[in-house]
Amino acid sequence: MRGTRTVLVLGCSLALAVTVAPAGARPAAAPAATPATADVAHVGLAQLAKLDGHPTAGVMHKGDNRLYVTLQEGRVVAISPDGSVMTALNITSRTHMDNERGLLGIAFAPDAKHAYIYYTDNDGNINVDAYGVRGNGSFNPATRRRLLFQVHTSEPNHNGGNLITGPDGYLYIGLGDGGGAGDPFRSAQRLNTFLGKILRIDPRRHGSAAHTIPKGNPFVHVAGAKKEIWAYGLRNPWRFSFDKKTHNLWIGDVGQGTLEEVDHVGNGKGVNFGWSAYEGTNRFNQDQNAPHATFPVYEYAHSANPGGCAITGGFVYRGTAIPSLVGQYLFADLCTEGVRAISSTDPGAGEHPVTSSPSSIVAFAQSPAGEIYVLSHDGPVFKLTP
Repeated sequence: MRGTRTVLVLGCSLALAVTVAPAGARPAAAPAATPATADVAHVGLAQLAKLDGHPTAGVMHKGDNRLYVTLQEGRVVAISPDGSVMTALNITSRTHMDNERGLLGIAFAPDAKHAYIYYTDNDGNINVDAYGVRGNGSFNPATRRRLLFQVHTSEPNHNGGNLITGPDGYLYIGLGDGGGAGDPFRSAQRLNTFLGKILRIDPRRHGSAAHTIPKGNPFVHVAGAKKEIWAYGLRNPWRFSFDKKTHNLWIGDVGQGTLEEVDHVGNGKGVNFGWSAYEGTNRFNQDQNAPHATFPVYEYAHSANPGGCAITGGFVYRGTAIPSLVGQYLFADLCTEGVRAISSTDPGAGEHPVTSSPSSIVAFAQSPAGEIYVLSHDGPVFKLTP
């Protein structure tokens, strides 16, 4: 994505855009952005805190009413309902904010006894670490254990960064394609690299291995394939989530220079989402083939109104505080203001504005009850309210 107001850019290489090759046989176009005639709901924003740093991700877990937020500079903070902030972890000696690099993602184990973080180290390489969680909610540095390591390219962008614990209890990890413009390393369609993929692992050790490969992973018996891969053909999946009700996977995948896309299909197992043979539904790199690609359920052009430059994926709303939002998939764009929505059952009906602010929305977070928090990369953290 790419933003002009803040340091973080999330993969939309506008200045470096590659010319799109002429389209060959094209799939049916995904539903495009349509002007909204009315808000989905009367929705407000209650500011929970204004953080001293640049938020990148947030998570909550049962038994704790605090929102845990990663700051790109290298800290994890826990925000209480009264707005007070506690530092849960500080890894500023091992990472730094540079373009899209830094501390980017966080998740908890189902029992909340362990936490997982995703960051780029001082050499720009991708790390996923596990920590034991103390009784007060802080992470114990002495228990740090590396779960995953991926050498990144010389490019500073498309680092991915999303971590979620899925409904099956496994850890899902989203990586970008390695950066640059136009997938220059042709990573997204290759099954011998983690780049451009969503992975699924069991974070428990397996002998000398740092993690375990779940038996149901789709490529465990494919020669040469990384066995951790769950889904592929992604450019920079900047936030994905599972619907709390249906357990279906929703992905906001950042486009190149023309289209932003929302991907959705079942639980995503083994799915090829098409990059870089396609950008959304547009044919892109002609030397890439994706004959069985699954295309977006929704896309919008950068030039559309409201348009944008870099999608921030969110959640299907399953809370109770705002009944008229139930079943709506919430998302945003780093370069426009406000929360947007499409119907999870009828994406073709078009999108609607939900709020008119804030700016620089970089992530959403979901409470155990299904309520939604909105994180601005500028520092403020909000909760959606009736």
